[in-house]
Amino acid sequence: QDPERIFRSYPHELSGGQRQRVMIAMAISCQPSILIADEPTSALDVTVQRSILDLINDLKAELKLATIFISHDLKVIAEIADRVVVMQRGKVVEQGLVSEVFHHPKEPYTQRLLQDSLGLPAKRMARETDRQPLVQLRNLQTWFGKEKSFWGKPKSVVKAVDGVSLEIFAGETLGLVGESGSGKTTLGRTLLYLQKPTGGEVIYDGRSLREITGKAWKSVRQEIQIIFQDPYSSLNPRQMIGQSIMEPMKVHGIGENAQEREQMAIRLLQRVGLEASHFWRFPREFSGGQRQRICIAKALAVRPRLIICDECVSALDVTVQARILALLKELQADEQLTYLFISHDLSVIQQISDRVAVMHQGKIVELSGVDAVFHQPANEYTRQLIEAIPGKKRT
Repeated sequence: QDPERIFRSYPHELSGGQRQRVMIAMAISCQPSILIADEPTSALDVTVQRSILDLINDLKAELKLATIFISHDLKVIAEIADRVVVMQRGKVVEQGLVSEVFHHPKEPYTQRLLQDSLGLPAKRMARETDRQPLVQLRNLQTWFGKEKSFWGKPKSVVKAVDGVSLEIFAGETLGLVGESGSGKTTLGRTLLYLQKPTGGEVIYDGRSLREITGKAWKSVRQEIQIIFQDPYSSLNPRQMIGQSIMEPMKVHGIGENAQEREQMAIRLLQRVGLEASHFWRFPREFSGGQRQRICIAKALAVRPRLIICDECVSALDVTVQARILALLKELQADEQLTYLFISHDLSVIQQISDRVAVMHQGKIVELSGVDAVFHQPANEYTRQLIEAIPGKKRT
């Protein structure tokens, strides 16, 4: 939306999904004969993903465009590909027509991929919500100036978060979905006061965050953590992984000494599917999915009560994604964690959430239990999101 504004914007002014779409536009602008699409829709919401997949299919037909479509999303591969190649540890383990490989897989690795893609961890029963909420958002507003006059005053504003009111209860997972640029990430950052709200109020555990000052912020920062969408810019490239995980422990006084913190960090790495030897490596030595798992371990290091998961599994393949979702649920049960789970992947939201909030143009347009949202959506925008899910039959 608003392509004129996007045209005049810098990358830091766009959301992750918007930046991905700009890269796609750059790639197809010279009408190539071969397009290597490396996870081109992994950062996009389902409606934009649908338009991109339709666009690529149209280009294939019009320009006879050969496409190598790299993805960990098997539902997308099933919809767009003619043939599929399955790789494991640098080698091709299986290849053939999509219909043959997906319906009659021969290799155990392919079978596991398909099983994980279709069989994510079963969701929990919705929890009772008659207790005091851990977080309350009251008419929260976060606005940004679009253009400035000669005197430095904004001519107009972007209402990224526009009067949002909701509650997050202790021990639950509230899923937050919506299109790229709908305000999901801004809402998460504002909840944590990484972005100061324009108006409204954030109440955490009975305390208004706008009234917290000085050293009182330290305990709040420990109790509320965030796992960012981009695993590449979330880690210090000059710092070894172990140091990155141990640093917040030291700040918050967790562990008696460096040796104990090192052992704790190694156990966290192993819990998220990495190895103890990774403790001594730098971020550049890891893939995007591995870096995201490191970011999850870092968030868990300070024993938080609330974790804002901002697209925290979007960079992971289906097998690792299933493992991380199972891990998040296990940790939630063991540590009584609360999650605000932000994602454009509705299948993931459906699996992990107790309740779902649907965000559109800065507003919450629907908020209900996960079954009600997915099977009996009350809002037309919600119905459009569900209809755009890859692999879902469209009328």
